Order: sequence, then structure tokens, then C-alpha cells
Amino acid sequence: MTSTTTSASTPAAVVPASPSSSRRIPELDGLRGLAVLGVVLFHYISSSNFGARGTALGYFVKIFGLGWTGVDLFFILSGFLIGGILLETRESPRFFRTFYLRRVHRILPIYFLLIFTYAVMVSLPARWFPAVLDVGGSSLAVVPGYLFFVQNFYFETQYFQGIFFSVTWSLALEEQFYLTAPPLVRILSPRLLKRAVIATIVIAPLLRCLLFVQASGWHYLAVQEMPSRADELALGVGCAILWRTPGFRQYLAQHQKLLYRVFFASSFAIVALLWWFLHPSSIVTVAIGYTVLAVFYATLMLVVLTDTPGLLARFTRLKILRDLGEISYCVYLIHVVVLFLCFGFLLHTKPRIYDWWGLAVTLLAFVLTMVLAKLSWRYYERPMVRRGHRYSY
Repeated sequence: MTSTTTSASTPAAVVPASPSSSRRIPELDGLRGLAVLGVVLFHYISSSNFGARGTALGYFVKIFGLGWTGVDLFFILSGFLIGGILLETRESPRFFRTFYLRRVHRILPIYFLLIFTYAVMVSLPARWFPAVLDVGGSSLAVVPGYLFFVQNFYFETQYFQGIFFSVTWSLALEEQFYLTAPPLVRILSPRLLKRAVIATIVIAPLLRCLLFVQASGWHYLAVQEMPSRADELALGVGCAILWRTPGFRQYLAQHQKLLYRVFFASSFAIVALLWWFLHPSSIVTVAIGYTVLAVFYATLMLVVLTDTPGLLARFTRLKILRDLGEISYCVYLIHVVVLFLCFGFLLHTKPRIYDWWGLAVTLLAFVLTMVLAKLSWRYYERPMVRRGHRYSY
């Protein structure tokens, strides 16, 4: 950490250190844990078959519907962290080879294990499974689409397929980001790269609106397609570019009140758009909602990185959130599968939380998800990540 003095009468402002791709940042681990917790609560509570709709308790549960915005936080973090890695290593002679081999070791092992599990279950006799799972109508023909990460270009209509892969549209979108970002960072000059980032942030919302209005029956493309959601990833990359500019970090350190004003302004904007966020399939969410979320989460990220002694930064450094952030990838991939399988085998129903049995099985699914993710990280994912880091830039 370094410090700078603005004048003789002004207290020294602590300038945050530039993050390095070689070390973990506890605040960002905590944000990652917060993001996956929001998504899990959304699927386990808000989108469950809740039997008290219209009551005070029902409206309280509905608030967990904001949990889906955890995906937007993931996009901001991914753009910031991956963008930072690419910026730091853009001159490396092994730039592409090392980046993609490390990504392969991080992303593919657990993801391919999920696909393999799906293929095995689909291949088994349907009578082995409760009727509520509807395994019989599933097919192996969909597997190539998931292997090549193109599932965000079509909408899943088969029930059992959706149980396994409904959340992977965002993974496909990020993989497409991994294909486009490295060549751009490598080839474009710093000035052109900044212009490309700004252009993406401006154009993507316009593309979302166009797809939503013109593509009748294909509204999901405005949400799941790479170009239409690229503004959040680009904003993360833009933050990575600025954060590696010492003058920018110094400015934030000296003007933290301004940063907090932007954070609270975007928070109030989210409150103003709350109805549309709870009913996200609308032109309002597509046109301005995702942009508001991107600004909110990008500002939150900069706040916890800049004001490290502050309340928000201390909250993101809580061990429980950092531990959850560490296992967040597996949690994200399997939490829906575990929930539906627990309900299917134990209660022979779809997920619900409006009675004691439903609540008990939901809690069991949550605990089981965390245990499986922890075991996966310790004995499967982390060894693969370490193997990937044998490839040096």
C-alpha cells in the first residue's frame, strides 16, 4: 500500500494497490460468495412453489427474487478479473496458450462431470426415477450443444434438461467472452481497447432493446446472448483498465464520498425499478434495468477495493462469504440439480417451501450442495487449478 498527500493541510489518502492476477483478493472472494448466495436463494425460495402468495409472508419471500441479479455481479467480477489477467500478460509470448490452458483446467472438469452425470441418468431406464423428474423425454442429442457452449442461443424446453443446465447459459456467455476478449486485448492498442470497451457498453443495451422488441417469442436472446449482455463484462474490463492506472486509484482514494454517492444513487435506482426486477421479462428491465445493475455492482466492487476499512469491505471479508466464494463455481452449477433431485426422490414433488416437509428438504438440499461443492473444490477442482497454473506466462 502506498500513500499520497494532496496538500499540507489535507490528510494523506491511502491509494489502494493494483490487484495482481497472482494473488487472491479477499473482498472479491466475498463478493463472489454474495453473488452465488443470491442466486441460490432465488432458486430455493423465490422461484419455488410457494403456497402463501398474496400474503405478507409471500411478499417477503418474493424479495428473494432479486437474487437472480447475482449473475450480473458475476459478470462484473469476471470482466474485472479476467480483464486484469489479460492486461497484465498481454505482452507474454505464451499469452494465448497459458490463458486458455488455465481456463480449461478451471472451467471444464466440473462442467464436463455435470454433463456426464446428465448423460448417465438419461441413459438409465426412466422407471428408476420419480415421474415428477420426467427423465423419459430427455435425449443425449442435446449434449453437443452444451459441450460447445452454445446453449445461450436457444431456450431449454425439456424439463429434466432444464434441471441440469438452466443456469449454464451464463457459463456459455462467459466462455464466449473468453474467446473474444484475449484477441482484442492482445491486438488493440490501449487507446483503441478503451474505445472498444466504451462502444460495447453503449451498444449492448441498444441491441437488447432491439432483440426484445423485434424478436417476438425470442425475448430470451436479449437476456442470454453474448452481444446483448456484453456491456456488463465490458464494464468490468473497463474497471480493470482504470484500476491499473495509479492516477485513477489515487483519485478514488481522495474522493471516496463521490464513489459512495454513485453507489447510493444506483441503490435508489434499483429500489425505483424493484417491480420490474421482480418481473424481469419487460422492456424496462432490458432497456435500463441491466445497466443500473451493472453500475451498482461495479461501484460496489470499487467501494470494497478502495475503502478497505469500511463497513462494506469488512462485510465482504467475512470468512463465511470468502469460503462460499471459493466454492461458488460448483455451487452455481449443481444447486438446482440437487434441489430437484432431493424433492423428486424424497417427496416425489417439485420444490416447495410452504410446509414443514418442503422446508426441511430445501434445507437438506442447501446443506448437501455446500458439502458436495466443498468436497469438489478440495479433491477435484483445486488440484486441477494447480495443474493449470503449471503453465506460466
